[in-house]
Amino acid sequence: LYAHALVILRGLTDAENDLGDLRGAISGSLAVGLPQTLAQGVLDPVVDVYTKTFSGVRLRIVQASSGTLQSMILGKQLDLAVVTPLPSGGPLRVRRIYSDRMMLVSGAARGLAHLQPCVLSRISNLRLIVPSPLHGTRGLIDEFLRSANVPVHQLLEIDGIAGTLNLVRTTTWSALLPFIAVSRMLDDDKLVVSQISDGAIPMDYFLAYLSTTTLSPAASAFIEVLDNALTSAKTKQSSLMA
Repeated sequence: LYAHALVILRGLTDAENDLGDLRGAISGSLAVGLPQTLAQGVLDPVVDVYTKTFSGVRLRIVQASSGTLQSMILGKQLDLAVVTPLPSGGPLRVRRIYSDRMMLVSGAARGLAHLQPCVLSRISNLRLIVPSPLHGTRGLIDEFLRSANVPVHQLLEIDGIAGTLNLVRTTTWSALLPFIAVSRMLDDDKLVVSQISDGAIPMDYFLAYLSTTTLSPAASAFIEVLDNALTSAKTKQSSLMA
């Protein structure tokens, strides 16, 4: 019965999509999940372009950790989401949508040069903000700190991009964040973004949705707008870090 139900639901989705194509306009509802770091960099331009171009779509954005977003996809609370690291198991269709790397983000009081390389292991009294183990990126950070022999004077866990950036701006705390999270703040004179010379901490983002469903025209259009925004971000990163 479950297998038959899936076929029927896919047929209904396809029918709705075909009717939308006949009307010549994309409509309906769309629920999308984004991690905070990615949303920090592209949410504003993506929502602005999408809502102006596809005004007939009722859009809902959820910002949460990748684990939460993956659970919401499986529970059919989201039509699609961007997650990191690569999801394992479950009936998900996944593709890499963006490749990034961690940067050291500090305040002016730290004394580092903006958009210049830094050797993380040589920074004295390093006070470092990291996400809690609830986030998949924490494992990547811990492994890098061990392998590069980075001496951390103090470690602080914060699960929130806004609170992290505010603390970095006003204190000597620093944070490891993907470039996309600060790509629209490079002119902020209270933030210093440094490329890490000790080695790269890769940060890959993956688009995920249920393999048992067909993406609606509204979802496909959102992915296209998101892809365009991420391409612009990658071009900007390449030019600045060349």
